[in-house]
Amino acid sequence: MPKFIALVAVAVMVGGVRTLIQPGEEVPELSDHDAKELMASGAIKDPAEEAAKERAIARAESKATAEFEAERKAVQAATASTAPAEVEPNGSQAKATSTTQANKPANKKK
Repeated sequence: MPKFIALVAVAVMVGGVRTLIQPGEEVPELSDHDAKELMASGAIKDPAEEAAKERAIARAESKATAEFEAERKAVQAATASTAPAEVEPNGSQAKATSTTQANKPANKKK
């Protein structure tokens, strides 16, 4: 049975006696229906379930970051391979480099 934590004051029946559970306290065993309804209303939480959700989110973010970096490198490689070769003043060709707007000096008016 999962261990639930009260998020708000929860009144439950324990052994035929009405018991008030304060926020942050562990909730005693509940029927499946009661647990489902209290979780749906946001009155209790299952720390193990929340931890599993957080791990799943972290895995998804890590995967998305890795995919983004792979695509970023592919785009940078494609851009570098199609960049025109720069010609140096002495007439020889310099190594092709990729330039972006951020790397170009701003035109300053005097």
